[in-house]
Amino acid sequence: MFKLIVRYFLACVVIAQLTSCVGAGYTFKGGIIPGKTFSMNAFSNNASIINPSLSFLTVDALRQKILSESSLKFTESDGDAHFEGTITGYAITPIQATGNRISAQSRLTISVQVVYTNLANDKINYNKTFSDFDDFDNTVDFASVESQLVDKILKKLVDQIYNAAMEDW
Repeated sequence: MFKLIVRYFLACVVIAQLTSCVGAGYTFKGGIIPGKTFSMNAFSNNASIINPSLSFLTVDALRQKILSESSLKFTESDGDAHFEGTITGYAITPIQATGNRISAQSRLTISVQVVYTNLANDKINYNKTFSDFDDFDNTVDFASVESQLVDKILKKLVDQIYNAAMEDW
């Protein structure tokens, strides 16, 4: 008798779970950019302050993101999905002042304009500017934290660029 009650209870729980999902609005949009290959040009650097490695780091981070999170294969040119861009901003600005009118923190902001072209679906092409930042204390030398800040900011920028390429999927 006990086994029958447990089976009945479990059946009710399963039915309740299944019926509660009806109409939940699930979609199967995923992380697949249409096509089989992707390519990218070197990003030019037109920022007023030039970080000489920033162009390479940006392209490399984006390439690694696409390789690790999609089924696309990299090709040197004419990929089904193509990325090109320009680094338009690299700025350090004070953000928090102390009582002595001295800045306690500063912000590094990086902006990148990206042109994304997809040969398989031209409705998802874009030309957008992405920007992100990270803050640092002025008690440290900027040169000693610059590479860490750039890495953090680039991770956020690359996520934005990649997600924009997939937002309609």
